[in-house]
Amino acid sequence: MQIPQRRSQKDRKPIEGPVYLTKEGIRKLEEKLRRLKHQRPALTEDLSVALQKGDLSENAEYQDARAKLSRTDTQILITEDKLRRVVEIPPPDPSRGVTIGSTVVVLVDGVQRSYQILGSDESDPALGKISHQSPLGSALMGKKLDEEVTMTSASGKEKTYRIIALS
Repeated sequence: MQIPQRRSQKDRKPIEGPVYLTKEGIRKLEEKLRRLKHQRPALTEDLSVALQKGDLSENAEYQDARAKLSRTDTQILITEDKLRRVVEIPPPDPSRGVTIGSTVVVLVDGVQRSYQILGSDESDPALGKISHQSPLGSALMGKKLDEEVTMTSASGKEKTYRIIALS
C-alpha cells in the first residue's frame, strides 16, 4: 500500500550535499536510527491490532497508529539518507584559518565570544555552536588570527568581529 503524499511533500526537492558531523554527532545519528528501527515492529503490531477492529473510516486508533508508523518510517529514511551523505569533521588546523570544526574566539564590542563552527545539523547558537552556513559562520570561514569581519545586524547596525584565538 502506498501512502499518499501531501502536495508540499511532492514539491519538496531532495536535500543534497554533504552532512558535516563530528564523531559525537555521527554516533548520535546512528543511535537515533537504531532506536527508530527498534520502535518500528511495535508500531507495526499496533497498526495490525487496530486494523482488526473494523471500519477504518471511523477507527481513530487505526488512524493514530498509521500516522505514528508513517512518521517513524519518514524519520528512518531521513536518518539513513543523512548517514549516507555524512562527512566527518576533521580536527581543525589553525594554520589554514577558520574551517568546519574550528573554535573561534572573537572580540566584538569589547566582549569576548567563543564560537565552534559546525555543520547545520549540530549547530546550537545558544551553546556557541554555529553553522558554517550561518551569516557569521560563513563570514568567518577561511579567516585567520587577528583578521576582522564586519557584519550588519538585522537592525542595520554594523558589528566588527576580530579573531583573537583560533583552535
